[in-house]
Amino acid sequence: MVRILPRENEAKLEGRLLELGSVGLTPSGLWRAPFTPGYERAVTLVSGWMRDAGLDVRRDTVGNLIGRAGGREQGPDGGRVVAVGSHLDTVRDAGRYDGALGVLGGLLAVSHLVETKGPPARPIEVIAFTGEESSRFPVSFLGSRWMTGSIEPGEFAAVDDQGMSLGEAMADSGFEPPVVDGADGAGGAPRAGTSRGSSDLDAYLELHIEQGPVLEDSGRSIGVVSSIVGQCEAAVTVRGRAGHAGTVPMRMRRDALVAAVQLIGAMNRETARFRDTTVFTVGKLAVRPGSSNVIPGEVSFTVDLRDPGRDDLVRAYRCLRNMVEATSSADGIEVAWQDLFWSDPVPCDSGLAALLARSARAVGEDPLTLPSGAGHDAQILAGVTRVGMVFVPSAGGRSHCPEEYTTSHHCYLGAAVLAEALRELAY
Repeated sequence: MVRILPRENEAKLEGRLLELGSVGLTPSGLWRAPFTPGYERAVTLVSGWMRDAGLDVRRDTVGNLIGRAGGREQGPDGGRVVAVGSHLDTVRDAGRYDGALGVLGGLLAVSHLVETKGPPARPIEVIAFTGEESSRFPVSFLGSRWMTGSIEPGEFAAVDDQGMSLGEAMADSGFEPPVVDGADGAGGAPRAGTSRGSSDLDAYLELHIEQGPVLEDSGRSIGVVSSIVGQCEAAVTVRGRAGHAGTVPMRMRRDALVAAVQLIGAMNRETARFRDTTVFTVGKLAVRPGSSNVIPGEVSFTVDLRDPGRDDLVRAYRCLRNMVEATSSADGIEVAWQDLFWSDPVPCDSGLAALLARSARAVGEDPLTLPSGAGHDAQILAGVTRVGMVFVPSAGGRSHCPEEYTTSHHCYLGAAVLAEALRELAY
């Protein structure tokens, strides 16, 4: 068997993953948050690798990094882009592979094709999206939503834990906060972004670690994604009454933290009544005023709700929101729910899925078809073009933690599958 991407590229890919994984390290672990010095160092590093591959490199308005190999063909289809990529930002205390593999594996596949076969017939872009995670600002998929014209202008006012807004952070990093172009989104609401569409993008492919245990458990090395989970993100604020920890009797307290804990427990139990595919997570909780001798007066926490079926996601959302509204005003406690982000479940393109399956077999692997329980930039791009995703195994099913690991051989195989698919799409 002759693979387009030779096995000796495995060490090159692993070396780059390790080098990039050292950028953004903090005393507590890896965290590359957008519009920070660590993130910009990562962009500089990857930009250099893109230029070494002969790609034309640029940043767009919100900081997406784009490396382009121009196409030879002219005409209506000759200019339509085949894109690959993922994101460079991370969650707090992250592993090295989430997002980074998609960018570096895609870059490796493209650079090898350009080096061995010359310029593609159709342009190929390697895209490193910014702000896929909401680990700094409560805004998910910033880069891909900007590129597809689906950002709401008010989201640039979102603030981080230090009170800095997204717009201010962009300005500090040398980016001018966007001005809304007046385009209308769903329901006539204003949207911002570049609105790249099907006239520009022909296809988007994303290589990613699975972030779960299914592939490893199956013994397969390659997964082809059939669909991407639907997701709701919200913020809940519980308000009670602060007071002295030693002087207010228990029966007279309006403890916001006690109320929040009871509500979270009830929401968790209620979610467990739905299908196994419905999952609920509270990943962030803030207590104010945050002193050991003060009864908490206010608690805020995040809600992450997911399901691969839209009807089930909507049903769970309505159930949890009704629970929040029913809790408000009980025993002097007020509770407010704020919607932050919604994405319907997204099917991957069946033609691209078939292509990726053929590409996997071309490199000697029998692929497993599976849905994605994690969100990805591909689900946002699906609003304007056809998308396909390749998964490689996550050791122990671990991700979003320092223990996240994927073997160098699995990383290489994922890039090899991309190279096979890109040859067919762009050459």
